[in-house]
Amino acid sequence: AGLKVFMSTDDIAYSYYKEVINPQVRDAEDCKKFEEFLNSEETNVYATFGDPTTARRIINKCSLLPDKSLSFLSKEYGVNNVTKNFVNAIKGYRDSYAIIKADADDMTELARAEIKAERYKGIAKEIVNNNTKGSKRKSDKCAKKLVEDSYEFAHKLAEAINNGYILMSPTYRVALSTAMMLTILRDIKTVEVENHGQIIYAGGDDVVALVSVDRLIDTLVGLET
Repeated sequence: AGLKVFMSTDDIAYSYYKEVINPQVRDAEDCKKFEEFLNSEETNVYATFGDPTTARRIINKCSLLPDKSLSFLSKEYGVNNVTKNFVNAIKGYRDSYAIIKADADDMTELARAEIKAERYKGIAKEIVNNNTKGSKRKSDKCAKKLVEDSYEFAHKLAEAINNGYILMSPTYRVALSTAMMLTILRDIKTVEVENHGQIIYAGGDDVVALVSVDRLIDTLVGLET
């Protein structure tokens, strides 16, 4: 209990096929192996079919796509005219899976707060200018000067006591830690819940995962946004 159970690479290759496409089995004697394959908890092409060549032949011959699944898939893939080639490609044999490795830039520097305070001066000016653009009110001009002076003072303080880097506060550490934990949870949801894949490692700033080729693009988009 509580241990992480990793999917086999066959399971990953076929995860979307079994969970979402969910083909029906043609009623024929030599399709029993295919039915066993779909109903098994752990997919194993070699144990079920003997070899990939036999698996490809049986899967292509014995799988049927119900109208409900076909309608859903054609909409998801943006296909208006469902051709025989499209159906064969969707229901066919899977012999590949995708490995995703992503790493955020500059996270080591962020974790150590190795960020030059000078960078925030430009950001502060941009924020103030966007909020007071076109305003002629005296209060806005005073607020703009106050913010700029405050950032200038913070920059000089950082130069004097921390070699120009920002000062790491408890608030900074908590905010960064919370952001990374939320990112980990989001990455797990994207890979395992939404795309039926397998997280190998998720650290907030980087992720390694396995997904079926069917869901590669959607997974990458989900991890990026």
